[in-house]
Amino acid sequence: MLGETTGILRDKQKKKKLNVGKWNNVGLILCFLSVFFALMTGFQWPRFLSRGMYGLFGVYTYAILFFTFFVGISMKFSHRYAVNKRYIVCSLVLLISSFTAIHLSMTNRQLGTMTFEQYLTHGFSHVTPGGAIFSIPSFVLWNIFAGVVGASIVLGATFITSAAFMTSFIITRQGENKVIRKKPQAAKRVATTTAEETYKKDYVDLSAQVEQKYQELLQKQSRNTMNVQKSALGLDKLPPKQITTAVYDAAVPLSQLSPSPGFIGDEITNMSTQAATNFAKGLTYDAPKYADELTNTWTPPTNSHVFDTPTTVGNSPNVESLLTEYAIEDQKHEVSYQPTTRARQPKAPSVAPGQTSFDTVMSDAKPKKAYKPARYNRPNISLINTESTDLSEFQIDAELKKGMLDAKLKEFSVNAKVSSFTVAPAITRFEIMLGLGTRANDVYRLEPDFQVILGTEQIRMENVQGKNAIGIEVPNKTIGKVSIRDILMSKEWTGSKSPLTIALGKNISDEIIVGDIGTMPHLLIAGSTGSGKSVCINTILTSLVYRADPADVKLLLVDMKLVELGMYNEIPHMLIPRSIGEVQHAINALKWMQEEMRRRYKVLQSHGLKHVSQYQALPAYTSGQLERMPYILMVIDEAADLIYTGKREVEDAVKQLAALGRASGIHLILATQRPSVDVITAVIKANMPVRIGFKTVSRGDSQTIVNEVGCEKLVGRGDMLFSKEGHIQRIQGAFIEDEEARRVMNYIRENNKCEFDSDVEDYILNGPPEQQKSMAYGFGDGPSAARNQDPMFLAILRWLVREDNVKRQASIASIQRKFSLGFGRAGRIIDQMAEAGYVSEDNGAKGRTVLITREEVDNLFGSE
Repeated sequence: MLGETTGILRDKQKKKKLNVGKWNNVGLILCFLSVFFALMTGFQWPRFLSRGMYGLFGVYTYAILFFTFFVGISMKFSHRYAVNKRYIVCSLVLLISSFTAIHLSMTNRQLGTMTFEQYLTHGFSHVTPGGAIFSIPSFVLWNIFAGVVGASIVLGATFITSAAFMTSFIITRQGENKVIRKKPQAAKRVATTTAEETYKKDYVDLSAQVEQKYQELLQKQSRNTMNVQKSALGLDKLPPKQITTAVYDAAVPLSQLSPSPGFIGDEITNMSTQAATNFAKGLTYDAPKYADELTNTWTPPTNSHVFDTPTTVGNSPNVESLLTEYAIEDQKHEVSYQPTTRARQPKAPSVAPGQTSFDTVMSDAKPKKAYKPARYNRPNISLINTESTDLSEFQIDAELKKGMLDAKLKEFSVNAKVSSFTVAPAITRFEIMLGLGTRANDVYRLEPDFQVILGTEQIRMENVQGKNAIGIEVPNKTIGKVSIRDILMSKEWTGSKSPLTIALGKNISDEIIVGDIGTMPHLLIAGSTGSGKSVCINTILTSLVYRADPADVKLLLVDMKLVELGMYNEIPHMLIPRSIGEVQHAINALKWMQEEMRRRYKVLQSHGLKHVSQYQALPAYTSGQLERMPYILMVIDEAADLIYTGKREVEDAVKQLAALGRASGIHLILATQRPSVDVITAVIKANMPVRIGFKTVSRGDSQTIVNEVGCEKLVGRGDMLFSKEGHIQRIQGAFIEDEEARRVMNYIRENNKCEFDSDVEDYILNGPPEQQKSMAYGFGDGPSAARNQDPMFLAILRWLVREDNVKRQASIASIQRKFSLGFGRAGRIIDQMAEAGYVSEDNGAKGRTVLITREEVDNLFGSE
């Protein structure tokens, strides 16, 4: 045994030495790796390593490396110094909670607009406080605790708790509670081998002797305790065999323990058996009632003479003497058992007799079900692959042009010089500072010379706002791109909270420009063919579907060319499934929007509100109890065709919607490639203060759009002038490929449920209800049509819907000339057609618009 103990001690010492060496090596490796990664990240070489570290940990990279270095040092000197594990855990929780709180506060804008994958990608690809690692707890806490406030409270509580525990560890620096304590060193090694072996032998002998004495003491104490218990129970008087059976084998009846009268043991056994049976059946035990239980308390006798009384039957106690001594023979204790099952009580009536139950009255009334919009699965930003152009390639060309301009100014003895230049995707702006005694006109008159030396005619000169300088905007050799992806990931976009936020592009100072249709409140887009209008509309609509939930914004698209806006059909943001391509349907849509605007104002008036945003902020609206009232955006591409056909109706509707639609949440975007005064009239311009002007053919068209010249000098391909509140700035519009836009819309259609308004669709396709009713009669079926129908009515109606009636106009004079009728009869026929809803009402000097089509006439009256 002594040899075995010595071997165990040697194995433990050897294992301890191996463990110490292993942890020393791990600590050295951690220190080396932390220093290596810190140096590589600081020098940013190799680049993929630094990008990976910044992507994973953000600006916390050096803090993480420092913490790793500290852990390595601790492991290196673990054989001498021990760091309190509680202090390490609290420090780790403290750092994680504080780092997560900082990361959450710095990226809370992205959390409300991005999915989990987008948020992780943003944390990895941008220099954020915590990178992708700390994006995970930030996103989880933000969703669990309903926003940045709840998550910050939880992190703050965690931080305070950890700091309190850490402070208590530092204050109580006693023994094991010290933060860092020095481990007790092993005894110095004895010089001679003989002394060391002697010490080990004595130690082993002493340990073995102590263990042996301890075991003997336990055995003796156990025997004494058992003897005392057997003596108290009278088991020491039984033969050894019976003791073994009574103590160690299964339980035996009480009557077998001593030769006492059998009825005592049998009665106790029967009573216990009956009690167990009744308890299993669910019965309760009623305790016996003693007359003197409050005054007398029975205590057992101090002398254990019960087992000492001699009897005629062995050593059993005398039962009769026991009864006489304790006087219990006259006490009759009855044991009664009552079932615990409770009878079912009759239910009290819910209402008094003669009264009607409220529940009975309201049982048939169905509660109003709260409206819960479907969850909108937003498209991923990765669906857009186009990248913005790197502007560094334009810097060298800008330096050369700067020298040319300075030389030309010096050649004409103009006291001015180019102070600076700014490179934009499409142009480069040079700022010319004027010297003392130099007039601005001295620089403006050199514009033709600047065009010659720079080799372009598209030079635009204007005063730089906020500076004492003249700006010369010169086109670049190639026109760069501004990807909509960069705008959708910018802080300007994510920081906006309006659901009507749209992406526009970048200005000359390379600043991202976004707009809010809710504050515009309407937008006019005009420019020549190929200048970038269609791409601008695509970026606006794409940015809207990235931003807005279908329950908050609805789109109504009018595409007179039938080829531009078809990709947006049947997305959940659409009010009706498809875009509108016919003039009459577009006019019906404008009429419906007028009626919807009036209806919304009545709803707002009933609640005492002034704007639809106030209505949407009501608690009953957010809970789904009130009628849904989303923003409605109507986009009309190529409005010239619509205005030419139904000028009076369209102009009146646009005027009314533009003037009154803002407060009711109805907004318009008009786009046209013919920016002439007969399309963009003074009424439309007065109600649309925000405009985008692309490249135009003439200066007059530029004046029509933005009230200033300059659009004719734009370079096209997204180069625009953005006019808002009298301020004009030059912007390179955001770009998105048609294929990318289709990919985004396909993703939305495949991952979201679409719900359209069938009533609105019926109104737009078939006209107002009263017009549908009159047309359903087919004129000849109306209540008073039979006696008022003119014999020439049908012939004139077929003539009005002929194919060569492109303008779809009807007038009394044309009917007179064609059918040789008098003025009165032709006027009555026109009035009858207007009453039936086939032509519009009287427009004064203008002709009436034919509202019915040739196919509808054939369906009502039969083909010729």
